[in-house]
Amino acid sequence: MRLLVISDSHSRKERLASVLKSEPTADAVFHLGDGAADMIFLKDCDPRTFFLVRGNCDSAFRQELNDTQSVTFDGVRIFATHGHLYNVKFGLDKLGLFAQMQQYNLVLFGHTHIPTDIYENGIHFFNPGSLADGCYGCVDITPKGIICLQKQLKM
Repeated sequence: MRLLVISDSHSRKERLASVLKSEPTADAVFHLGDGAADMIFLKDCDPRTFFLVRGNCDSAFRQELNDTQSVTFDGVRIFATHGHLYNVKFGLDKLGLFAQMQQYNLVLFGHTHIPTDIYENGIHFFNPGSLADGCYGCVDITPKGIICLQKQLKM
């Protein structure tokens, strides 16, 4: 199973459309906030399953979107958040403690605009970076484990 992971698109609809088109094998798409309006507009044109969370710049979507999403694919427990509520700009301690307590295998977050791929205490922490800067990612869930891939949009 392949997950397309996008964050911090900040009104770059053309980049979102390009990434969606360039990753046709992705089974599901996660948008980790700060660009929810862009993704809400585009997801209606795409048959894949979308998981959207609200970022700190998505205040217009207080009613429509949650701050977090939890889902399980192929036995892998996934937690998705923008990250601002867990102070990820100051480290992963708070998010890591929460993920350990809830027994997540994969944590997807954004907010920092810095691509991050860390495996710690049995948990994969993955930040695709900012699509506004041309960064996104994919996560492959395989029988042998979780593989996180940082990608760069060809601009």
